[in-house]
Amino acid sequence: MAATVACALAGPISATAEPASAGETQDCAGPIFSTTGPNAELYGAKDGYPLPDIMEARRQGDPWEPKYRVGAFTHIDHIYPTRLIKRAVTPWKFKCSKADVYYNFQGSKLSPLDYMSRNPVTGLLIAKDDQIIFERYQYARTDQDRFVSQSMVKSITGLLIGIAISEGAIKSVNDIPESYVPGFMGSEYGRTPIRDLLHMSSGVDFGETRDGGRDLNRLWNGMGIAFPDTKLGTIKSIVQFNQRIAPAGTRFYYASIEADVLGMVLHSAVDKSASD
Repeated sequence: MAATVACALAGPISATAEPASAGETQDCAGPIFSTTGPNAELYGAKDGYPLPDIMEARRQGDPWEPKYRVGAFTHIDHIYPTRLIKRAVTPWKFKCSKADVYYNFQGSKLSPLDYMSRNPVTGLLIAKDDQIIFERYQYARTDQDRFVSQSMVKSITGLLIGIAISEGAIKSVNDIPESYVPGFMGSEYGRTPIRDLLHMSSGVDFGETRDGGRDLNRLWNGMGIAFPDTKLGTIKSIVQFNQRIAPAGTRFYYASIEADVLGMVLHSAVDKSASD
């Protein structure tokens, strides 16, 4: 369950947006809100989509019995330590456009509302160029909630690495992390080119899902995300994974830790946190 920025579905699809009239960009209703959604009672509607007990959620490392998911995924800053990213002095704004949006799936012409009626999506926003053409929220969520971004932040990390290269803080994607982070010196991640980390093809053994989340829990617990008193620190938490199973750049394997390595490179190169 998450807020979705684009309509992404399994299987072959095609999507089309048909403007109601040429050049019309502002005359639209704006976001639409609903207090319910598919299987709303399962997700805590009766109790107002509650938050989990914070210590219990941290202990399990993944809050997240179904009844707590809506509340937790829009209040993650109440559960884990976070940093506030300041908005621009004059934020850029999307325009609002009237459009009929539909997609073809398995021989049927369907709308985003069809998709939301079948899937536990807290929010769906579809944008084309500089215009929002569909925006709807379920389960009593609104456009003012702070939705957890999950792995979208990996793409943002990649963009920040690109900016750091363009500004000269990082010389090249061919550089290796140990050139920027002394704590990575001599480790397999420290010797992996930035390019291969961006491609998630480091070749370092990290079990994202195949081990039931064991490696992820080791990483996060070491970082002190759940319990600060167990904290090893980010660098030590990363270098404990130090077995290479493939040459760098030869095999793709999705591993969240590679974005953490890039985050540390960025932090050291620009001498500020990614949130700054």
